[in-house]
Amino acid sequence: VFAKGRVALCGDAACVARPHVGMGVTKAADDALALAAHVAKAPLVEALKAYSDERVPKSRRAHEQARRLGSYIFDTDGDENRDGRSHAKIDTIMRETAAPVD
Repeated sequence: VFAKGRVALCGDAACVARPHVGMGVTKAADDALALAAHVAKAPLVEALKAYSDERVPKSRRAHEQARRLGSYIFDTDGDENRDGRSHAKIDTIMRETAAPVD
């Protein structure tokens, strides 16, 4: 929950993502833009609920991608990650770990 009643959180205060996706500043900016947009068009409590409803799923997706990327990066034997895939080719790494930007 990013907001409750008349209080809203954004950026790392709302939800800290793992560092593997490099989303800290981007997430804070996206949260701030979404918060401003919702507050500009609705009564405060309603706007904050809409803000939270929008940002929570996006934050969850970022966390899921960070977990996948973290698992991919930290291998068990130096040659393969925990899922058994090789780290040998950069194009394979990009194909398996890149995520679209919303």
